[in-house]
Amino acid sequence: MSLFRYNRNENYEDEFDRFVNTFFGAPLVRRTDRGDKRTWSPSIDMHDTGKEVVLHAELPGVKKENISLDIHGNSLVLSGETKINKEYEEGGSIYRERQFGNFSRTIPLPKDVDTEKVLANFSDGVLEVKIPKKEQAAPKKISIS
Repeated sequence: MSLFRYNRNENYEDEFDRFVNTFFGAPLVRRTDRGDKRTWSPSIDMHDTGKEVVLHAELPGVKKENISLDIHGNSLVLSGETKINKEYEEGGSIYRERQFGNFSRTIPLPKDVDTEKVLANFSDGVLEVKIPKKEQAAPKKISIS
């Protein structure tokens, strides 16, 4: 059985993506076409420290000014655009790499977070978002008379 098969409805790039994803057993790149722009989905890690929810999103090559972070209800929406155009010479050859496209992720948030106090930091291609949990009323001891 061949993993690389021709389908007239797919272009070669889609066929290659399907081949690579089948070979490695999991999608390495998640992307879809939206008109003439390519969309991809950044990798995200999220954990609860007890006092806050911390999210890390990998956005290699994305500039800070091309990132948008919004709260809609109890969801965090991370979106933006990547435009990478690299060119370098080596051994008499010129190499060019181009990557472009939009990205968007909607991340559901726990109900006990305070969306008014979100902190975000972007450094070395990693976005870190910290969302503190709402202060809970301290437990009260009730005396019975």
